[in-house]
Amino acid sequence: ALSLSAESRRRRIICSSMTMAILVNEAINLVLKRLLKFPRPDSFPVVGIKNGDYAMPSSHAQLMGCLLALILLLARSRSVGKHYYPILFILKLTTFVCTVLVCISRVYLG
Repeated sequence: ALSLSAESRRRRIICSSMTMAILVNEAINLVLKRLLKFPRPDSFPVVGIKNGDYAMPSSHAQLMGCLLALILLLARSRSVGKHYYPILFILKLTTFVCTVLVCISRVYLG
């Protein structure tokens, strides 16, 4: 039997947790779409979208919010050295800006 190091176990737990969070996020999105039944706007036809598909909540925007939350949670880990703080700040800021831009694009594009 192979023995995993503590770091290897930690990485596996983080990857598994992130995968589960994204899957739960998608399930919540599907349930919300079916409950809210918010139709897509007629003014912006999108190729490949069925008429029965609902617009809100946007799975793109919700996924970006989920990723932002995951990054913020992981970046506050106590095991991160102080020399990584500038990199973590840039990562957090970039993810936040991308999340805001995706949300704005979802409103703009319908």
